[in-house]
Order: sequence, then structure tokens, then C-alpha cells
Amino acid sequence: MNSSPGNPLPRELWVAIEDGYQNKSFGLIGCRATSWSYPVCEYDVLVLGGSRLAISRRLVGSYILDDILVPKESVSHLQDNHLALTLSQLKVIDDPSWSLTPVINELKAERLRKFRLGLAREFLSSALARVGRCREALRQSPDGYDASFWILSAAYECVRAMVAYGGEPPASSHLLSQLKRLNQLAKFPSNWSNFLGLPGASANSVARRLEALGLINSARKRLAEEVNPPADKDRTLIELKLSQKLAEARERHLLSSHLTVEAYSYLGLEVSQQVEDFYRMMCLSEGTPPSYPTMLTELSRPASSGVHISSDLGKLLDLTRETRELEVRTDQIQSLVRTLVGQLSKA
Repeated sequence: MNSSPGNPLPRELWVAIEDGYQNKSFGLIGCRATSWSYPVCEYDVLVLGGSRLAISRRLVGSYILDDILVPKESVSHLQDNHLALTLSQLKVIDDPSWSLTPVINELKAERLRKFRLGLAREFLSSALARVGRCREALRQSPDGYDASFWILSAAYECVRAMVAYGGEPPASSHLLSQLKRLNQLAKFPSNWSNFLGLPGASANSVARRLEALGLINSARKRLAEEVNPPADKDRTLIELKLSQKLAEARERHLLSSHLTVEAYSYLGLEVSQQVEDFYRMMCLSEGTPPSYPTMLTELSRPASSGVHISSDLGKLLDLTRETRELEVRTDQIQSLVRTLVGQLSKA
């Protein structure tokens, strides 16, 4: 296994990981495997091995590296829609077992079409579930932030659906550029950006969303210190630190490149995903069933571990509490999801 001119990994990164990947099939995935990555993006390396999917993040030299361990059977008997779209962009670096190359060669247009339609439908199904949570939040929660959060989350699922339909795995910091490049904007109504709050994008609102992400990562750090075994705790704390570092680097790069709307969109998706993940971990640690419609309200209350997220999260995300406006937006986002479902049914 040798570094070559065709190797997409920087030499510093290659030298650091070469021994660990010896005799394994692996390749580069994600935006670094394309022509549209940012200079600050992490490197995602898919490695065949293990009995289940496992993802870990580490600092290698000056680079952030995500090791993504995927069971060989998941690739040889490809069924997962997201994995299929990911493999369609993979740049094989080494394949001594000849396990990756044949699968990629078989991902021709017709077979890939099945996977991209399947993934788009998964995202739209998720969007509908979030619309349901929004309606339930309007009934249950006096705090409109809960309903507003689920409208935002549903809107992101719609965008991710159409990026997948366009043939690429959605990438959080590239989502808007993917939507444009893949010619999927025409499938949305003219007011679609309102669902993501994009008209309110500014350097200040980007900073607020970055602060919201910091609040979540701080809460996740406290939870890890409370409930994780020592080995898991150390790994989790390192990964949280690197994730915040990566988000801050992306924010700086996007703002300096005059891509304010892209920065705002990226951080909105990152926060919405992280807060939901944190809530699941909280409920698991507490042994209580999740109540997703009132998730933000629940998270603002200290748990038995004492961990919670500030009630300022809704403000930092630029969410609204106006009930009438939320009712209208809920109807609109539901109509959008149904329209997109109808478009996919004709594809």
C-alpha cells in the first residue's frame, strides 16, 4: 500500500493512517471525494470491517478524520439507500480484497436511480413525521418554540430528500449548493426558503446558531461526564471538541467567502440534528420514553443528572412563538411534503 499521485489523501494524513489501514479495503467518501469541498472540511474514510457500522472522529496532524467502519456484508449485499449513494462517490484508495471496486462498478444509472428514489422517500417520510410532531406540539405545548422547531426540521428533511433525488448524499454544510447544482430548486415553491428562515440570515444570526450548537455540545459533554464509562467518556469528549472546532472553522470560512446564507443553513441543520440526538441520549440515560412534540420544553428542565439546555435555544435558532403563524406554516410545510411526494411518485 503506497502513497501515489492519484491518492486523494494529503501526505501528512496518509503517513499517519497507513499502518492502521494495512491490508484493509478503504476509500475516501463525502465532500472530500468530490470537487466541491471546502478547505476546512473533514476527511471521511470508509473502511470495510467489523460486524456493525461504527463512526469515530479524531485529529490526525492538522486534519480532522472520520473513520467509518462498515461491515463487508453491507457493501457486498447492498440494500441501504444512503450507503449506496455514498459509495457512488467513493474514491477507492486500496482494495486488496477486491470488495469495493466491483460494487462501485455495478452502481450504474438504473440501479442508482432505485437507491436515490428510496433515500428521497425516506427523508420525506421523516418530514411527514415531523409535521405530525409539530401539530401535536401546537396541541400540547404552550411554548411555540416546540412547534417552530419541528417545522424547521421538516423543511430540512424536504431539502435533503430532493438532494438525494438529484443523486448525491446530502452534506450538511453543502446542502444549498447541492440543491442548486442538482437543479432541484424548481421543485420547490417560491417561498420555500422561509421554512428554513433563510431571509433572516446575517453574520449575527449565524453567530447565534453557532452559540446554540455550543450550548448543545456543552450539555452533551456534561452528560458524558455523568453517565459514560471512562473509556467512552474520553472518546466522546474528544469528538465533541473536534466537532465544535469543525463547526467554528466552517462558519469562519463561509462568512469570509461571503456565503452567509450557506453558513446559516448549515448551522441550522447541524443544531436541529444534534439537539434531537442529545434528547435521545438524555431519555436513554433517564430511562424515560421520549416526548418529541415537546422536546425543547423537556430539554430546558434539569434532568436527574442536572443536565439541561438553556431555554434560549429557541431564540438562538430564530424560532417563532406566534401560534397563528405556526398554524399557517404547518399547513404550508405539510402541503410542500405532499407535493414532493407526488413528484417522486411520477419519477
